[in-house]
Amino acid sequence: MTNPTQPARRILAGLACVALITCVAFSRSGNGRKAEGGVAPSGSPVPGMALWLKADNGPSCGEACSSSTRVMSWTDQSGNENNATTTSGSPAYIANEVNGLPAINNAGQLTLASKISWTGQITVFAEFAESRPASNEIISGTGPAPFAFRTNSRHQEALVPSIADLLTGSATLNAGQFYQGNVTYNNSTGAVSLRIGEAPDGSGTSVQKVGSGNNVIFQLHDAGDTLDLAELIVYTSVLSSANITANENYLRGKYGN
Repeated sequence: MTNPTQPARRILAGLACVALITCVAFSRSGNGRKAEGGVAPSGSPVPGMALWLKADNGPSCGEACSSSTRVMSWTDQSGNENNATTTSGSPAYIANEVNGLPAINNAGQLTLASKISWTGQITVFAEFAESRPASNEIISGTGPAPFAFRTNSRHQEALVPSIADLLTGSATLNAGQFYQGNVTYNNSTGAVSLRIGEAPDGSGTSVQKVGSGNNVIFQLHDAGDTLDLAELIVYTSVLSSANITANENYLRGKYGN
């Protein structure tokens, strides 16, 4: 005997398929990313970044990159074409450095092709490791009163070089261990916050006059072969807590920390 509910089930199943196809098509629109300010989809950071450098896609070594080859340039993945070029020293490509992925051993200096204008706000995410306690700038700038994010004596630090230390993190970094670090700073309120490994690493208030437009070139460098950098993401705004968590999930899913 024919089940009288079967036609209704077929109709409902068909509608479900239509709904599913529609949702999938919508989620893939816009290059697979939500609009700026939205939480990142799985497998990518929150869009709207000013700079995105990652060692698994973008380094150029003048030949096929393999361990210890000198990195000549590093292509920006943000869409802003703000590529970094080696201007001194010999930053090296290191294969299989963290969770099977490469990193750049920054024994040198890479300078961006164009300025990242200072807007008064900044958020930085970095996947990094240092091999000895030194002052290792993850990202910095030129001109008077630039903003900088670095490690110093096994701690994260946000500062305005030669002007003031904004905040030093409380967590002690282990030599050779990769971490995902994060800093936010709002110049107008002075609110500064550090995070390490998805956990708070200190917060405070320090109103400093960071030069408007003086961060014309961000520099990635260390002066002693002590820093490995696998990924760097920079925003010229202070991200919401939800978007910070989304980027931390992205980095943990990729690098396992």
